[in-house]
Parts: sequence; structure tokens; C-alpha cells
Amino acid sequence: MGDTRQVSLSSLVQGFIFSLTAEGKAPSTIQYYQGNLHRFLWYAKEQGWPNDPRAIDAWKVREFLVYAGTARNRWGATGNGSENCRGPSKTGGWRYYRTLRRFFNWAVSEGFVEKSPLSNIKPEPPKEQPVEPYTQEEMRRLVAVCDCDFSNGNKFLASRNKAIILLFVDTGMRLSELANLRFNQIALDKGRAVVQGKGDRQRVVAFNSVTKKALWKYLAFRQQTAKDEAHDWLWVTEEGTRLTVAGLHIAFRRIKKRAGIDSRGAVHKLRHTFALNALRGLKDPTLLQLLLGHKSLEMTRRYTQGLKIEEALDAIDKASPVDRLGLV
Repeated sequence: MGDTRQVSLSSLVQGFIFSLTAEGKAPSTIQYYQGNLHRFLWYAKEQGWPNDPRAIDAWKVREFLVYAGTARNRWGATGNGSENCRGPSKTGGWRYYRTLRRFFNWAVSEGFVEKSPLSNIKPEPPKEQPVEPYTQEEMRRLVAVCDCDFSNGNKFLASRNKAIILLFVDTGMRLSELANLRFNQIALDKGRAVVQGKGDRQRVVAFNSVTKKALWKYLAFRQQTAKDEAHDWLWVTEEGTRLTVAGLHIAFRRIKKRAGIDSRGAVHKLRHTFALNALRGLKDPTLLQLLLGHKSLEMTRRYTQGLKIEEALDAIDKASPVDRLGLV
């Protein structure tokens, strides 16, 4: 192996991101790895670790993974609503483990380190959680918050938030897909949108007349608000700048809180709401697979299983063994 003393850990991270870009990975994928590794570098600096990839051993990685999965007010900031001030994450450690595993495997393949510090770290993957949609009442309360804001004069923000919620539930887009929509990807008259999904794969999604109206209303106010630098992006902030994934997270969390909804889950739960409600009508998991942009039917299985459990519970309500046995 050649002399790699001049390659710092931070520089190696930059090289990894360049490599992902050269491979043609989707912008959302690059953003995901970049964010995770940026926080890893922050932690390394806070702990006073050498800025040398060869100095990262299994103990340091384990220490970081524990922090990522259990610490509150992570990453040294307390920004309102952001991940920085969330409580412990059930999947945080696993998420960063997968990121670091890929990063260090790449570093080994490129000859910058001899062995990955994660080669002997094999954490248990998080248990698969049952898919839970927002209930009909919860959805009505989310929309009611937007309608209330509109009636009270906050027309731009109210119309934008309502359009986001309805488009999410009508199409089942991923959060990154929705946030990264460009203005020219929406065909309002046809009720169609072209989505740039995982692996840079495109798919077309559909939305109905109610969502069309909500989008049309938002676009009328957006025209007066969007600045030149945000012109190409569909979603903009009150200041006229682009609304990012993090900003969309924060906006939805505030709406959910104001709606008095305390069930678990955040904005991604809107995708679950689409999937289960669409499956009730489609009755065909392969069609749902196409609409969700899943690579395999196995990825869609959770929704099918969730619907079957729901149907089983409804059925047993009507066929209670205690009732059938006439027990009092």
C-alpha cells in the first residue's frame, strides 16, 4: 500500500462523496450519506480524535454508534424541530452503522485503509415495526389546521402545507422525492407528477381533483413569493427560498402538534397512509409496488401484512369467540 499519510479523514469523506456522484447516485442518496458522515466528522472532532482514517478503530465506532442511537440533543445543536434536538432514535445506530460500513469498505477498496474498523461489528438490525397509517380523523385534523390558517390570513403557508399533505397522501412519494420536486415535474392539468426516486429511477404518480385544486391554490400564492434562486423548485418557504427536506420535516411536525395528534410517526407516516388506503382499493400488491417505487415485491410486503392484520381484527370484532359461545 502506498503512503497515505496526507489523506485526512475529512478529505476521505469528501472523496467518498465525489465517488458516489461519479457513480451517478441520486441526489437524495448523496445527501443522505453526506449528512450522516458530516455528523460523524463532527463527533470525531468533539472527541478529539486524530483526523486520520487509520486511527478509527472498532472502539471508536462503537462509541459513536451508541451516541447516535441514545443521545439527546445530538450533534451539538438545539435547532427547533430538527434532528439536532430529537430524543433517542431506535434506528439511529443502525442507520449510521450502514453508512460507516459502506464508507470504510470503499476506503479499503481504494487502498486508503487496510481493514474496515467495522469488520467485526455486527449489530442487530432494528425490529420491523408494524405499518400504521394516520386515521381518517387524524387526517381531517391535519387538513383543518391548514384551513384554519388560511381563514386567519396566512394564505401562502396554509395553501402550501395543505398541498404538501394532500399530494403526499395521494401519491405515496418518499419525503425526499416530494421535497426535491421541481416545478416542471408537475402536470397539474393531467394530475400527474414525474418522480426521481431511489437509484435515480423515474416513475409517474397520479393525484386527484381535490389535490389538483390544493396545488393550484398554492401555486397562485407561490408565484408572488418564490425568489429567483428557488424558481425551479416546487416548494418554497415564506421567505421565498427552497423548502428543504429538513424544513418540510419541521413544518409537518408543527402542524401535527397543533392538530393535537400524539400517535407515533411523523411525515413519512403519510406514505404509509397512502399505501394502506391504496391497497384497499387496488387489491393488488404488484400495482402498489409500482406506485411506491419499490425494487421488489418483498419491500411492499409490510403493507400487505399490515392490511391483513387490520382485516383480521375487523373480522374478529364481528365473530368474537366469546359472543359465539354465548358467554356472559
